[in-house]
Amino acid sequence: MRAVRHIAEPPRVPAAPLIGGLAGALAYRRDPPAFLRRWRARLGPVFTLSLAGVEMTVVAGPAEAEPVLRAPDTRLGARAAQARFGFERTLGPIALHVGTDLHQTLLVRERRRWDGDLEARLRDAVARALDAEPSGEVELFAALRRVALRATARAFGSDALAAEPFLARFAAFQDVLEEATARGAALPGFVARPLVYEPVHRRGRALVREVVGLLRGASLAPYLAALRARLPDPGDDDALGEIVLGLL
Repeated sequence: MRAVRHIAEPPRVPAAPLIGGLAGALAYRRDPPAFLRRWRARLGPVFTLSLAGVEMTVVAGPAEAEPVLRAPDTRLGARAAQARFGFERTLGPIALHVGTDLHQTLLVRERRRWDGDLEARLRDAVARALDAEPSGEVELFAALRRVALRATARAFGSDALAAEPFLARFAAFQDVLEEATARGAALPGFVARPLVYEPVHRRGRALVREVVGLLRGASLAPYLAALRARLPDPGDDDALGEIVLGLL
């Protein structure tokens, strides 16, 4: 006989009478960070809630999140949840599925095959990104965000992706994507798909076309060159552009 391990269910955010999870969805939509902080303070770092009928468990502590992040997809795959929250439409199925598999393969299992000196490239990319910042007073979060985007684009993608007009448009897309994800979580899927996710999808496709144009003839970082070589069709520029959008 095998011993059966009983795992305690995490505490649950109580549902409001009559309207159930709709109350939580509305509160989450008004201010997602405040909603999650409030229930973390009351219930601890792991808790379950219902948003408009969608059951989810929140893991909001570094110690608790580490085993979740390290667990293989066969045990705790996140892609079904990401698809439910619109990423399959907003970023595209290739970015969500093919791109995720390739990122894991290249960064974990096959890094030595393409990584000459990734740390040195990252240091150089961060230094160049900092040098590109204007002098004088800046808003700290916005500056850190610009530096992270420029450095990621150069170290993993191409110098061509670090062009300021493109990165500004991409940062605006990130903001729209974040807002759409929060709004869509509080709505039934049949409402969120056409009204929330579809406009973001169209904006993302425009950025994919821009990525394809920027990379045409450009020198690729070793990571992106290795990723392209492992695509089902290495010549599929649209697939590469979609994956780059998800990478950034």
